[in-house]
Amino acid sequence: MTLGPLLATASIAIYGMFAPTGTPRAVIALLNREVERVLTTPELKEKFLNIGMEPAGGPPEALTAKMKEESARVAKLVRTAGIRPE
Repeated sequence: MTLGPLLATASIAIYGMFAPTGTPRAVIALLNREVERVLTTPELKEKFLNIGMEPAGGPPEALTAKMKEESARVAKLVRTAGIRPE
């Protein structure tokens, strides 16, 4: 397999908000609700779409799962391509 098709599948960006370890669940829930509310406003949605981004919210656990999934996918890509640190 050549590197081109592998790299074509590697281009994904995940953006999220993070809080320090130990942040109370109530604070995280409040922040999540407010971010979700803002992400669904037509003005912000349009701004994101205009720069090629699709706004998506969700519970903190969904972001954690997506990050683990992408990390595993990229690790496989690196192994398949034989990429080594220099």
